[in-house]
Amino acid sequence: MQFDIPWRLPDDGIFGDDSPLDIASWDYQVYYSCDRCKVESRFDRCFGSLMNSGIYCPFCKTSTDATPVRHEMVLAVSCRDCGFRSEQSTLQLADTKCVKCLSGNVDEQELGFSPAYAKVFGDGFSHTKWGVNVEDDETRLLKELQSYNGDPQQVFHLLTVYRFSDRLRRFSYADNPEAQWKLLNIQGNLMRDYFRRTRVVNAGRSAVLLFERSAAVASHPFARAMIEHNVAMAVYSLLSVFDADTTSLILERPDAKAFALDVAGRARDNYVRTDGFTDRQVHVARIDHLMGDILAVGGNPGDPSLRLAIERYSDALADFPAGSRLALNVRMSRANAIEKLKEKTARDDQVAVEDLKASLIEPDTRIWPERHIPLLQLGTTSARQGDLTEAVRYLEEAAALVLDDARRATSEDYLYPRVRESLRFMSALAWVYALQARPKDVLAAFEALRAETISLQKEPQEKRAKRALAAQNYAMQLMMGQQEKVKLSLPDVREALASIADRYPDSAILTVDLFEGKVTTVLVQASERKRWPIFGGRTEPRISLIHTEISREDAAQFSELFDKLRNALLQPSAFRERRLTRALAILDRIMFAPIRQKLLASNIKDVMVALPGPLYRVPFDLEIRSDGTITASELCVRYIPSVRVAATLLPSNTQQIHRLLIVGYAETDLAAAVDEIDGLTKVWRGPTKVLTGATLSKRTVLFELGQEYDFIHFICHGTFVEEDPQQSALHLVRDARNDAMRVTAEDIAQLRFRSSPVISLSACSSGVASLDPGNDLFGLTGAFIRAGARSIIGSRWPVYDDFASRFMTELYAAFATQPEEPARCFSAIQRDSSLREPLENWAAFSYMGV
Repeated sequence: MQFDIPWRLPDDGIFGDDSPLDIASWDYQVYYSCDRCKVESRFDRCFGSLMNSGIYCPFCKTSTDATPVRHEMVLAVSCRDCGFRSEQSTLQLADTKCVKCLSGNVDEQELGFSPAYAKVFGDGFSHTKWGVNVEDDETRLLKELQSYNGDPQQVFHLLTVYRFSDRLRRFSYADNPEAQWKLLNIQGNLMRDYFRRTRVVNAGRSAVLLFERSAAVASHPFARAMIEHNVAMAVYSLLSVFDADTTSLILERPDAKAFALDVAGRARDNYVRTDGFTDRQVHVARIDHLMGDILAVGGNPGDPSLRLAIERYSDALADFPAGSRLALNVRMSRANAIEKLKEKTARDDQVAVEDLKASLIEPDTRIWPERHIPLLQLGTTSARQGDLTEAVRYLEEAAALVLDDARRATSEDYLYPRVRESLRFMSALAWVYALQARPKDVLAAFEALRAETISLQKEPQEKRAKRALAAQNYAMQLMMGQQEKVKLSLPDVREALASIADRYPDSAILTVDLFEGKVTTVLVQASERKRWPIFGGRTEPRISLIHTEISREDAAQFSELFDKLRNALLQPSAFRERRLTRALAILDRIMFAPIRQKLLASNIKDVMVALPGPLYRVPFDLEIRSDGTITASELCVRYIPSVRVAATLLPSNTQQIHRLLIVGYAETDLAAAVDEIDGLTKVWRGPTKVLTGATLSKRTVLFELGQEYDFIHFICHGTFVEEDPQQSALHLVRDARNDAMRVTAEDIAQLRFRSSPVISLSACSSGVASLDPGNDLFGLTGAFIRAGARSIIGSRWPVYDDFASRFMTELYAAFATQPEEPARCFSAIQRDSSLREPLENWAAFSYMGV
């Protein structure tokens, strides 16, 4: 979950050396001032930097020389951590930070713009004027938006148009109420569309607030009805992503769902009562469709609101032209609602199948098509009925569509929500492939989107350029109405498997997925390679399937205990050891024990494990003995985000001298910190640098992380922020709010390590990452991987610092003797610890990486 909108301009390299970043203004536009009349003209940021110095001035009505003008916001900034005050000129493309200590804990006050924006200005392409007539400006804004349809940077264009609309509203039409509601309505739509594509929480919230502000100043009843319709749609967009309670918290409303239905009902009444406009029935049908969606969203089987939703859909269908795209969309929604019903009649099933098939008859030519949704439902229904051939046909088409969409993404901000929505399509396809005993295809389906945001971030520039080119070609096809049928192309993981097998020939790879109570596991055994060559003289490892199934009772118990494992069970207390022992024994029996037994039966001792994100909280590397005690398993377990990412983490060369950086702690409340530093420096055999006491700050730590080290160890407090994982942090002092004395996941993700270090974190909850099933690992773990770390050793839950000190000292003594085998060192130390330490201690740490 991402809370804040990333107000930054993408520099995607499309323009080469002519990037607009250097001359863009606060509203993301490029302005030139006519050298004759000194009046400005505006250019879109994508082309403004290509204008050089000559423009056509619509005020002078002639071509003329011009000078670039950059409008920046001026802020008075006061740091709450170090007290430093400054005046900053900014484009607000990132959070404001103190220029002295880099803290983001600042108070800021807008002082104005330098230079000030003009009320009326020219347009560099159309040779017209902005700020004169709001209807003309509104039309041009909407045309600009349409021109970005399918563009690889479409989500960023939504932000650029939003900022430009805000500039018009604030400086060109500040005293015009009619213009205010129109521009606020445009801004609300932009934020809603941005939320739909990125799932950024504040965008969804802002959309609702902007629409409400627009409705409050709209003078005509029909205009107010349309805007309230938009309010309800914006709330529904939030409800479709978050549960009703979370949405209510985001909007600060007692009941977000009731609020949405109330606003939608008010809009419907205004549509019915207002005279003098065409297509009344279509507007009423659209609001009935929306009210059905609001009733159905989040509905549990047996929820009476599902039947009410189906009635609303039927009302909408009565008013839409049969066979129209609008009617087909309603039928898709109705089929979704029927699918959720606990007690369905034969007629319900028949209607659902008819609706789904009907929704596929006409091509979905919308900018954000949803053809993949009915394909998923038809595919899973066919599989349950035993028709695997038909199931594969539907699911492969659905998978092709979602993968094509994801592969056009050129940024993590855009890709992440696409992956979250699309994983279930790949899980369904993998499940059906498993039913057909196709292990290679199951593995390829698992790998298609797992850790995809990490893969994107680590892609070489030439591959990223291909993404941008593919997205541009798609945009061109969309503009010309010539979209080609998408073919399924699953990733080829053979090269990644071969690279891992070359480096770790005795290691197996285990990748697990869960779909509808079925646990599908792919086992790759590099030590049992088949004898025929696949490419480059390499051979192919053996790939097999392990099938297990979870009963409904076990699934319910697993879900209950897992929720407790995320919360109460992990907090230090006199009962944590007992509670953890009981919970992990049950969780392991349900999920991992059958898989681990097969590994040990095959004499596998070293395994890389890729799990759906939430399952990383449950240790795979344990063994339950006959007397009920739990110890570390004989297996050496490396957790990996995905097979393809693991291949990128492999060390490229062997170092003779291994350099260690120790980042200590600036205060005295961690009693064992001094002993831990002393212990590590005594056992380490190579060059060592220690940051502690007065040498510690965000600035000094980030600088040192940019130097060359092979092992980096932190001794400090750690926090994981589940609702905003990139704000998870390593704290150099007790006050967790002091941003000048903490290093966040967001800070780390912007680094690039010079080598591929092993990172160890002697800090609470430092190994916890976001619980999304896509293994994007947002948090400290994923940040270090994105920065180029080979592996991260962190804690799953709060850990006692005296144990952490003992464990890390023993671990670094092992590293000093076998620096090339950090995972095996970790496994050996963990196994020894499990024989003398309680479970809550030794099982706290995990090893992510290779």
